[in-house]
Amino acid sequence: MSNNDIRATVKGKREIRVRSSLSIAKRLSELTNIDMDQAETGAVLVYNDVTTDWKATRTLNQQNVDGGEF
Repeated sequence: MSNNDIRATVKGKREIRVRSSLSIAKRLSELTNIDMDQAETGAVLVYNDVTTDWKATRTLNQQNVDGGEF
């Protein structure tokens, strides 16, 4: 089976068994586009649209914040 196969077997009129090879990541570090090398308490994930990756960091240097009106 490939990574996204789903197979079903029908036995009788009321029994269907489904088997899948699909795996689900249980940790962010298991995902391929997340760099957790600098993960630490207080870190956030920041998206880079050039590399299309997320990186854990505590340094925020390209954010524009609009605080609204008070």
